[in-house]
Amino acid sequence: MATTKGQRIGIWVIAGMMFLGTVGGFVAMMVAPGNEAKDQAAFKKAQDEYTKATDERKKKVEAQSNELSQKYYGKFSEFSSRVSAFEAGDVKELVKEDLVEGEGAEVKDDTKLAVYYIGWNAKGEIFDQSIADGKLKAPLNMDGPANTAVIQGWKEGLI
Repeated sequence: MATTKGQRIGIWVIAGMMFLGTVGGFVAMMVAPGNEAKDQAAFKKAQDEYTKATDERKKKVEAQSNELSQKYYGKFSEFSSRVSAFEAGDVKELVKEDLVEGEGAEVKDDTKLAVYYIGWNAKGEIFDQSIADGKLKAPLNMDGPANTAVIQGWKEGLI
C-alpha cells in the first residue's frame, strides 16, 4: 500500500523539524561555553566594583574613626576607670546618668546617632567597649534606638 502525497509531505516536514532541532541543539551546546565566559566576566567585573567600593568605604570610615578618636579619646577614656563591681541583686531599676551633656537634639526612639560605649558586668569586668589599642574604634551607628539590637537596658538608657 502506497502513501499519499499528503502523508509524504507530513513525513518530510517532521523529518526536517527533527533535523533542525538536532542541529539547533548542537549549536546551542557550542555557544553555551561562550555565554558562561561572558557571565563569569560580568560576575568578576561586579565583584571587582564591589571590592573597590567596599575598600573606599572602609578607608573613609577608618579616616573618620581616626579623626573622632583624636578628638574624643581623651574625654572618653577617663570613663573606663569608673568601671567597678556591683551587687547585681541590689539593682532594682535602671539608673541613668548623663556623663557628658550633648549639644544635639534629645534622643528619641527613631533618632539616628553614633555612640561610644563601655559595657561591663557585675564583677566589674569590661566585656565590650569602644576603646581598643589606645584609641577609639568606629562608633556604633544606630538607626534609632528602637530599631537597634543591644543589651537589655541600653536602649532605655539612651532615651
